[in-house]
Amino acid sequence: MLYGLSGNGRIRCFPLLLLSAYSTFLLLFLQVNPVYNPEAMIPSSAGEATFIVCMGMSAAVLFPFYSAGVYYFVLKPATRPRKRYRFLLLCSVFSIAGLALLPLLWQLAPGLYPGLLGFPE
Repeated sequence: MLYGLSGNGRIRCFPLLLLSAYSTFLLLFLQVNPVYNPEAMIPSSAGEATFIVCMGMSAAVLFPFYSAGVYYFVLKPATRPRKRYRFLLLCSVFSIAGLALLPLLWQLAPGLYPGLLGFPE
């Protein structure tokens, strides 16, 4: 939105804006506290809770790189190939990176969120 509103195609103070958005996102994500509730209508399993936490961790890790990639690789240059193809390429790169991070984050999640250890196997 800021890119579209700027007349010269530049977002002023982009790194500062990215840092403020990322710090807010990170602070909200650190408030996550997964706990097992056996009285829930459909209690979740350990795998489901770990998967959801790992997807959030993956988003937290890749968010600043994705935002910078969209700005510097997709929006800013006016070269070929077209922006939609560069965006699709960027999305595929980040989906592969997210899948590559999943095994590492799966091992790391119970250490960062001890509430995951209380879920039944």
